[in-house]
Amino acid sequence: MLRQLERDHLITRHDRAEVPPHVEYSLNALGEEFLVKLIPVWLWIFENAEAFRPPEPAHRGE
Repeated sequence: MLRQLERDHLITRHDRAEVPPHVEYSLNALGEEFLVKLIPVWLWIFENAEAFRPPEPAHRGE
């Protein structure tokens, strides 16, 4: 997943060239901009979560 985000230019990989190997990832400017754009979408999904749930099954005999 991290490698894909790196290929998509949303994060930057920092190889510390240490023993044992140490690698850090951070959001770059494009990744930060993308995250800011996603926040309203996440809020909308949270606020409308009930609409995404399947209806409860009807009880027989009612």
